[in-house]
Amino acid sequence: MSADKPRLAIDAETLKTRPESAARELSRLLDNARYWLAFDLAEFEPLLAFAPSPLREIGVGLLLAYGEDVGGRLAFEDLEHAQTGLRLPPDLAPAWQAALSALRRALEAREQLPHRLAEGYREVRASGGVSAFALRAAGTGAVEVEGHRAGSDVNVAVGQPFTVRASDAKGRPLPLPVPRSELGAPAWALDMGPERRVLLTIPGPYALEVPGPVLATRQLVAS
Repeated sequence: MSADKPRLAIDAETLKTRPESAARELSRLLDNARYWLAFDLAEFEPLLAFAPSPLREIGVGLLLAYGEDVGGRLAFEDLEHAQTGLRLPPDLAPAWQAALSALRRALEAREQLPHRLAEGYREVRASGGVSAFALRAAGTGAVEVEGHRAGSDVNVAVGQPFTVRASDAKGRPLPLPVPRSELGAPAWALDMGPERRVLLTIPGPYALEVPGPVLATRQLVAS
């Protein structure tokens, strides 16, 4: 279930002060991406529209630098070009590798999505909250991820389904949790009795929310 949370400590302004040519090249790549993103994100790979920054800028920068797909879709070949074309200083390499790995998992998930849909996965969306009156009258509950109730954020792997369920303070089942992306990314689910199999195909922060007036949520980071 778990995946390493990407350490994306890559900042274009900081890179400009670095003397290494590879750092300056990466800075130009990010600047170019931000320039084009200021005009129209819709022209680029759809998964990047919902990816967090700076992963979005890195993906768009790779498309602009290496992309050959006429539809503007990020390709595995673009990541390979980036892997071999930029030899970053040791302190930047972990963040760069984490970004490329996250994008690679997102591409793999994109390619596998038609097969998941054939298995029965369907897009699900959170309802959008409840009224203040309902919240005051609400009970409490807990959301389980892969059978664990620990309250801290959970790291999950993009493209790898995981089980979720919810129960109230007395252990009684609650409606199945619904994933909600802070950036509007789609989420997919396959219901299996008292459990739901959730599939996240785009890296970023998510919350699992239980429909109805019950205070039960869980924070996720997909990477």
